[in-house]
Amino acid sequence: MRALAREAGRSVSEEEAERLQRLHGEAYSRRAAETRLLPGARELLAALTDSEIRWAIATSGKRDKQQHAFDLLNIGEDVPIITRDEVQHAKPAPDLLRLRRTSCVSI
Repeated sequence: MRALAREAGRSVSEEEAERLQRLHGEAYSRRAAETRLLPGARELLAALTDSEIRWAIATSGKRDKQQHAFDLLNIGEDVPIITRDEVQHAKPAPDLLRLRRTSCVSI
C-alpha cells in the first residue's frame, strides 16, 4: 500500500495502510476460489523436480491467502515457500529472495 501511495504522490497513515490492506485481503478472499493455473504450470514444476532442479515459491501474498494456489499446484511439504508473513518488505523489495538464499543449506 505504501509503495502504491508513493507512486501516486501521497502519504498513507499507519491506520489508513492497515485499513487498505484489510480491504484488499477481504476482496482477494472473495475471488480466491476463481484462481486458475496457467497452462503448463504443474508440468513445469514436475519437469524441474524430475530434472533434480531445486525450486521454491516466493510470493508477496500472505500464506493464508495463497494456500488455494499452492493446493492447485500440488505443492508438497518438501517445497520451500517464502511468503509475505516472513519478511519485512514484500515486492518490489528483494526480501523474499534474500530470506530464501540465506536459509539454504549447503550439501
